[in-house]
Amino acid sequence: MQQQKVQEAEQRKVEQKQKQILQSRTLVAQAVAEKGSSVVTTTSMLGDEDEFEGAGIDSNTVPGDNDDMEIQQQERDAWEVRELIRILHEADIAEEKRKEILEIETRRKMTDGELYD
Repeated sequence: MQQQKVQEAEQRKVEQKQKQILQSRTLVAQAVAEKGSSVVTTTSMLGDEDEFEGAGIDSNTVPGDNDDMEIQQQERDAWEVRELIRILHEADIAEEKRKEILEIETRRKMTDGELYD
């Protein structure tokens, strides 16, 4: 009886972790879908700066697969959060660039009188 309860608790724990994995991946997929293809084009506009530099976090590595499952999952979740932050940051930069280009085009179409009014 006691062993059965322990097994059920472990099963619920595994199911909960799988649910969290699915939710985090869905969140990343939604963020990518919302921002569209503009995210892909901003990679070339970014400098070499790393917003995670000095924080003890390496944003360019996917967690290794030689640790136990719990640690591995925690690393994966942390990596997914960093990726989501990076994707959103790139999308924001692309949106700012797009707005800047639109403003420049609008100003170029204005006459001198409109510019000074």
